[in-house]
Amino acid sequence: MKVRDTVLLDQRKQTTAQLTAQEKHTLELDKRLAKAHIGYAQFDVVEHESKMEFKRWNKRDLKGSQVQGMLKSFLSSGVERFKSANAIPLCVSKKDVKMSSVTQDANMMDELPVFELTEAAMERAKGSGTSVMVCPTGQHRIGALKLYSIEISKELEKSSLARERLESRPLDATDSIDIEQENRVDKPKRDELQGTLAFGGRWIVAIYDLGEHTITFIHSTGSRISTRR
Repeated sequence: MKVRDTVLLDQRKQTTAQLTAQEKHTLELDKRLAKAHIGYAQFDVVEHESKMEFKRWNKRDLKGSQVQGMLKSFLSSGVERFKSANAIPLCVSKKDVKMSSVTQDANMMDELPVFELTEAAMERAKGSGTSVMVCPTGQHRIGALKLYSIEISKELEKSSLARERLESRPLDATDSIDIEQENRVDKPKRDELQGTLAFGGRWIVAIYDLGEHTITFIHSTGSRISTRR
């Protein structure tokens, strides 16, 4: 007699669709994350970088190769600083958030409200010297954004100098093609570069409640933010 000839093994058949344990865990994390979500805003992450704490949960150091990779992507494909999928998570106690400075609409692009802390929160942070804003991730994007601004500034300066040289040429020694190139291509490009620089370090941020929930950084679920009671 063999084992299969007995009733020792569970013979019940699985006939219905079933999520894996990991899928169930991920769904639970997403539910908790949604509960902690306060809203979206734009925030100058370069200007305020020193006020943001990055290593409370994510201990990784800034990697130059990753920053350079992001910079290359920015230069070739654009920054997409207000795309909701690129939002930098900003964890703040809800009582410290000026609620008029956040929105539930993630698709407002550059019309997103500018994130603000309450006066009390700013005074408390100033007095204690500690940050009230915790970022589980985003430091590489900020590093790449700073380098991107430098590259754009260099390109703008180079183009502006070319314009000055063109202006200094004798009219009878200047080809009309050069004038057309400046008016149709170079000038619009400079305007675009200046417009990009005008945004400074502004980036879309997703605001999460740090007060009611404990936010942790989970590598095993695709570097997502999750919440845990």
